[in-house]
Amino acid sequence: MWDMVIDFIIGLIVIGIPCYVFYRVGIDAGIERGVRRQLLRELTLSGIVEMADSKPRHRQPHSPA
Repeated sequence: MWDMVIDFIIGLIVIGIPCYVFYRVGIDAGIERGVRRQLLRELTLSGIVEMADSKPRHRQPHSPA
């Protein structure tokens, strides 16, 4: 009986701790990204910051001379 309880607790530790760590890291990264996007949006709407064109410019092919 006790061996099953011990195995269950070990299983919870082995699975639960990494899941919780990845959950917290994901939540923190998502909140940080959301705050950054909201701040940038507000600064852009108020005219303090201008958005630059983020698309990479393609080089024009050389024309034959």
